[in-house]
Amino acid sequence: MIGKKDIAREKPQGWEDVWGVAKEALMIGKKDKYQVNKEKAYEHQQAALKFIKKKKIHEAINELKEAARCDPFCPNHFNNLGYYYWKIGQVKEAAVYGRRCFELIDGVISTYRDLVCSKFVRDAIADVADDEVISGLENRTHEEIRADADEEIKDYADMLAGAGSIMDIVGDPDAKRCLETSIYLNPNCWIARSNLGLYYLKRDLTEDAISEYSAAYKFNKQDPGLITNLSYLYNSVGMIEESISLIDAYKKDHPLTNKMLYILADNYYGLDHESETLTILKKIVDNEPQSAFAHAAIADVYAHLGWKSEAYKEINIAKSLNKEEKDQDAENIIKKVLKWLDDPDDDNNTMLLLFLLMLMKKKINDKKNLKR
Repeated sequence: MIGKKDIAREKPQGWEDVWGVAKEALMIGKKDKYQVNKEKAYEHQQAALKFIKKKKIHEAINELKEAARCDPFCPNHFNNLGYYYWKIGQVKEAAVYGRRCFELIDGVISTYRDLVCSKFVRDAIADVADDEVISGLENRTHEEIRADADEEIKDYADMLAGAGSIMDIVGDPDAKRCLETSIYLNPNCWIARSNLGLYYLKRDLTEDAISEYSAAYKFNKQDPGLITNLSYLYNSVGMIEESISLIDAYKKDHPLTNKMLYILADNYYGLDHESETLTILKKIVDNEPQSAFAHAAIADVYAHLGWKSEAYKEINIAKSLNKEEKDQDAENIIKKVLKWLDDPDDDNNTMLLLFLLMLMKKKINDKKNLKR
């Protein structure tokens, strides 16, 4: 059992030491319920690492469970469990352990933030902290606490950035608070800001999403998921030049994903730049020659330009491919284009453009990128 005598045997030398006391104090509050064996937990953790190197994830998970059982107050064990359950596609289990990681870290932060307000914490530090330290804690602002915390806090921020995103997938109501806590611990944590941006994007809170993704972009200009979602958001609010510039900057050092290409195509088509749109759509076809949607999109642009023979050719390819693919959006484009080709005097030319723009937006927003 952990008792007061086990806590920080030497007087804290600064705020980093007091943070450590807060963590230990959290354990004291549960001392009657749990036994802690850190040495045994470490052995299981090392065994898990060996299995991971051999790509034996299930065996590693079993060892991590034992590590968490031996030391149920170590957030890292639960973070690792959540991560490896996520790797093997067991999202619900990943979210359970992600939430436990958040609960532990949140408890430590609350303890640290309100250190002198808690009786069991006050008792815990009574033997190791003098009156000056205790009274000084009462006057610390959150910003000062954050500034004086050690590097471990940043590690916690990274853990919560992943935990919050998985919690959101299963609809955990504390997902947003988890991500906000990560940012509180480390305002420069781009993963947390990107995942909070995704949280807002899923709920059509465009302004908030742009704010978080823009903040994340300041710290990481290389992540394809971040670039995709931010450029999409710019596109959705009519910031076309910003959307194009963002992708153009990325492509200087990286190949573009098909989602980025669809965003570019959507941008240029909306600007009536059919030539650039066709070039981009053909690049998508080069990447995905079996995509009925891409061929149908090219046919739509040809029809918009009045190039009937080219449009018919692409429509026939799209129809053939879609017998297997069964992409409803591709089928809808095919029907619209054929209707116009059969009756070009029906004045549906403008509708072709608007319809394709709508479906391309759906295409690029179909599966938003999750960064863990």
